Amino acid sequence: MLYSRPASSSKQLSSARGLATSLVCAVLLGACGGGGENDDAGASTTNVVTTVDMTMGTTGTSPNPTETGDPFPGCDGIDIAQDGVLDLDIAVLEYVVVTGSIRVNGGALPDADGSRGAIVFETTPAKGPPSVFTYTLDSAGAEDYSLVLPAGSVTVRYLPDAGLCAASPEGPLPCTGGVLIPTVNILADGVLDLDIPAVTVSGKVTQNGAVMPDDVGDRGHIEFVGAAGELVATAGFEAAGPVTYAVALFPGTYDVSFAGNAALCSEGAAKVPCNRGELQHGVALQASGVLDLDVSKVDVTGVVTVNGAVVPDGTGDRGAIRLRPAAVEGGGEILSQPFGATGPVDYALSVVAGSYVVELAANPAQCNGEPPVTPCVGGIVVATVKLVASGVLDVDVPMIEVSGKVTLGGAALPDAAGDRGSLLFTRGAAEGVPVALGAADPVDYVLGLIPGSYTISYVANSALCDGIDAPAVPCTGGPLQTLKLTATGVLDVDIPAVKVSGAITLNGAALQSQPASRGSLLFANGAGSAVGVSLGSDGPVDYALTVLPGDYGVSYVADGACMGAPDNFMPCGGGGLLAGIGLAMDGVLDLDIPKIAISGAITYGAAPLPDLQESRGTIRWSRLDNSGALAIDLGADGSVQYDVPLMPGRWIIEHGANPELCADGAPNFPCTDQVIHGCSAP
Repeated sequence: MLYSRPASSSKQLSSARGLATSLVCAVLLGACGGGGENDDAGASTTNVVTTVDMTMGTTGTSPNPTETGDPFPGCDGIDIAQDGVLDLDIAVLEYVVVTGSIRVNGGALPDADGSRGAIVFETTPAKGPPSVFTYTLDSAGAEDYSLVLPAGSVTVRYLPDAGLCAASPEGPLPCTGGVLIPTVNILADGVLDLDIPAVTVSGKVTQNGAVMPDDVGDRGHIEFVGAAGELVATAGFEAAGPVTYAVALFPGTYDVSFAGNAALCSEGAAKVPCNRGELQHGVALQASGVLDLDVSKVDVTGVVTVNGAVVPDGTGDRGAIRLRPAAVEGGGEILSQPFGATGPVDYALSVVAGSYVVELAANPAQCNGEPPVTPCVGGIVVATVKLVASGVLDVDVPMIEVSGKVTLGGAALPDAAGDRGSLLFTRGAAEGVPVALGAADPVDYVLGLIPGSYTISYVANSALCDGIDAPAVPCTGGPLQTLKLTATGVLDVDIPAVKVSGAITLNGAALQSQPASRGSLLFANGAGSAVGVSLGSDGPVDYALTVLPGDYGVSYVADGACMGAPDNFMPCGGGGLLAGIGLAMDGVLDLDIPKIAISGAITYGAAPLPDLQESRGTIRWSRLDNSGALAIDLGADGSVQYDVPLMPGRWIIEHGANPELCADGAPNFPCTDQVIHGCSAP
């Protein structure tokens, strides 16, 4: 291979931090912790970069930085507990210029009406977190690329253009993506040519071994789903004529499905299946060729009853039958025609042969204070039924009637200044039915339910709490009880409430007035329900809330304009105050917001920051508990000294680079992110 520094390309390169910090410690920085010598407050950090001769060679498959969750896995952060000086040094990073040509199946890229997709470079440099660089292909002409990457290992992928594939799924460019180069070590400038492989798969589509019959509308299409979940759909089959298809794919293993047109079953059974069903599983497609497909169609009809009797007439729609594939998550389900408000109920559907779960798709509006005629919470009626031949499947929906009073702390539900929220009855993963509590008057409810285990939750109206006066009803919600309901009966539901109040101070003293907002406190429980208390901008602050009993975390949320606000006395970024505090009875909970002052110099390679024509990026501070964050703008020129008020705790400090610095050849200042403090050095 010939390696040489290419001329600067005029083509714009977009770069992104592809969940950049998600692999910082696990991949780049080894074991992470706050106890290393580079994590001591007041210490200046200088990173030494060792220059390594260029090598290019595949070394296996690198991790995909887009498939991670925790932004700082294994990193303990740097513990900042008191006032002090913390100088921040941005390490010198090595960059390389990579150039090459891009082809498809060894030939020139075909012209297209829009973008021909993109090449994605996932980098794992020796210093700094993984990054993602995207090179977008033009619509016409040859593609010779040139871009700047951090020295290290690189995985190269092809990403198809969704618009082009929707218009021309038959190719010649593949409409699913994949890895072009698993991992290549790039430690110096060089040439890396790329070839996009594509296979064209085509064939005829039949139904039950015969030509697919005509129908009144589009008869569906074929979908190919790759091992990583990538999906491409063929062109629609239109309403008439024999069916064929063609699709261009990245070589790999695919599941092949027929995706029907649900609208064809809006009036009952159709000439072709109306849902999605798998035809073949795990088909290896490594070369162009023919793959004929046959769709097995089943017509299923039946009568719907409730508790063995004809469905009574109601005042609104009584629901529908849902058929859901038993072995497929999130696809292939289909609804029957609505039951309507009156008359006997029957249904007819045309589906792809397979195993199905039969469910009631309920209408929650059935439960409006009057006894319903069908359940208003849906769910499974028949666990699994195998549909391999057309026939009759009658469906009987069991129903019980549950009614009762809603109380607060054992007493009648008091009137409130606004909506008092609602109760929510849910059965497993089915959509729940709410019981509105309104703003005034006692509440009696009556529901029609399918027998089973139900969770009853209180859904709060957080707006009732202004932080000054505690209302009668809670401003946070969550589950109240889970119980098995198997027979008609009475179930009174009581909502407990806790009133908590106290003073809010800063470092043990009353909050000082300031021109800008002082932020807020956030009370959040384990059910994901939260209520905030605004701290305003002047005067001392006492708060009062009404919440559902439970364990709460309390956080300080800083104002978004913290760094730019004049005379700001509050901590920037915010953070957690209390975790897992149990609120079980009325009482006083005074809350103190701690604040420390951290200052220091920001340098580059232990020397002053260089003057540039463009932004030098930011210094980002992130708490490990994700409760607060702030950024210091480095500007384009001049030295930078910082002085910020913070909450004590464990922090990750990063240089958030300006990716535009990568656009014109190897930069003289980092154009990709790096961690400065919070993870151990490699």
